[in-house]
Amino acid sequence: MSYETTGGLFWDVLLLSKYNDDWINFYESLIRVLPCDKCIKDSLHYHEGNPIPKISNNDEKNQFLWELRRKRGSAEWKTKMLNHEYTLESWLDQFKDKPFYR
Repeated sequence: MSYETTGGLFWDVLLLSKYNDDWINFYESLIRVLPCDKCIKDSLHYHEGNPIPKISNNDEKNQFLWELRRKRGSAEWKTKMLNHEYTLESWLDQFKDKPFYR
């Protein structure tokens, strides 16, 4: 599995996770188990200067992830996003009616 695939799975897992009061802890924990040391350091450093905003529901969580992925996602993701005109809704639609397992 490549880092690009792993990176995509990281975002997808966060999107599929349901928001609750502990979601931010889940997000921070997930960063710490990325398979790339540089990715971990870069993400932790990014959030030092860009704290996670107050989120109160699943829609806000999804919007936060979409904006963050647009800003911090890989060059490959940004190219796909532009070429296929991806939106938050089309990202969510990939998983509609699919069970969450691999």
